[in-house]
Amino acid sequence: MATELNTLVTATVDDATNLIGYQQQNIYNLTLIKRMLPYLPLYEDFQLRHLSDHQGGFGTNVIKFRKFTALATPGAAGADITYANLGTTPLTEGTNPEGLSITTTEIATTLGQYGNWLKLTDIAATASIDDVVKESMSLLAENAGQTIHKVMMNVLVAGATTNVTYGGSATGINDLTNADVLTSSVIKKAVRTLRAANVPTFPDGYYRGLISPYQAYDLMADSLWQDVAKYGGGLAANGGIDLLKGEIGRMHGVRFRETNTVLPVANTGPYNTYSGFIYGSDALGAFDLKSQAVGNVDTKSNMGISVHYVPVNMPTKDDPLGLYGILGWKAAFCAIVLDPLRINKIITGATQ
Repeated sequence: MATELNTLVTATVDDATNLIGYQQQNIYNLTLIKRMLPYLPLYEDFQLRHLSDHQGGFGTNVIKFRKFTALATPGAAGADITYANLGTTPLTEGTNPEGLSITTTEIATTLGQYGNWLKLTDIAATASIDDVVKESMSLLAENAGQTIHKVMMNVLVAGATTNVTYGGSATGINDLTNADVLTSSVIKKAVRTLRAANVPTFPDGYYRGLISPYQAYDLMADSLWQDVAKYGGGLAANGGIDLLKGEIGRMHGVRFRETNTVLPVANTGPYNTYSGFIYGSDALGAFDLKSQAVGNVDTKSNMGISVHYVPVNMPTKDDPLGLYGILGWKAAFCAIVLDPLRINKIITGATQ
C-alpha cells in the first residue's frame, strides 16, 4: 500500500554524497510506492546447519555430508538390497548368516562469503527529510535475502537433473509447445517417481512444490486443484493444516508455492518453457558460519541477515572529520543438493 509522505524529490544521480544538493531544489508531497520484490520461498525447505567458529569450512570441498547407502547383499557383487532381491530364506539352525556390510557416500561443498555495502554522508544521514539510514538498511536487507536465495536457487536448478518430467507428451525441452502446460496428470507422474523411490515427505505428510507464476496459472485451472480456502482455512485448530508462507494450494500430496525466481528454460523451439520442482524432505542442505549466520529471512518482506552500521561522526584515520558512515552486510553460506533422487524437475510450456 502506498504511503503519503512529505519528502524531498529524488536525486538525479546515484551518489549519496550529492544527495542533498540535488534534493534541495524542490520539495513535494510525493507518494512513495513499495518496491517490487521477488518472493523467496526456499529458506523453509533447506536443511540449515551452523558451523561454530574455529571449525573451518572455507577451502575446496571441506564440508561433507555423508549418506548411508542401502545394505549390500552378500554374494551379489555388493548389490544393494532392494525389496525385489530381499532374501526370505529361514536361518539354518546353529548357522549364522553371512552378514551384511555398510557403505557410505559423501557429497561435499564449500563455504562462500557474500556481502555488500554502501556509504552515507553525515549530511544525507542527518539533514534529509527521509530517514535515509533506515531506508538504506532496508535496501541492504533485501539485497542480502535475495542474494542468498539466488545461491540456493542456482544449486537447486543445477542439481535437480536426475528426475525430469515434461508437460504433455513431450520427451524433451525442445518438443514442448504452449499446449504442453502443467496439469494434474503431470503432477501425478512426478509424485509417482518420488514415491517409487521411497522419497520421504515433509513431517506434514506432503511433498513441496515450487513453480513459476506461468505454471501456476495453468495448474489453478485444473479441476482437481485445491486452493488454500478449501482446506480448513489453513488452521490446524479447524481440522486443516497450518499454511506455509506463500502457499497457494495443493494437489496429489503436494503443497505448492510460486516464485518468479524460477527463470524460463532455454530451448531451441519457438515457445517459452518453464521449470518447477517437487521435492521431499532433506533433499536440500545448507551451512552457514555461526558468527556470520544467515539467520531467519522473512519470506513476506524478503528481508533478513544482519546489517552492520558504522555511524557517521565517528572519526577514523581515513575519515578524520566523521563525514560519512558505512552500512553493509555479510554472510558465510553454502547450499547443496543432498540427494537428487528426492527432487523431480517439471518442465512445461505455458498458456500465453
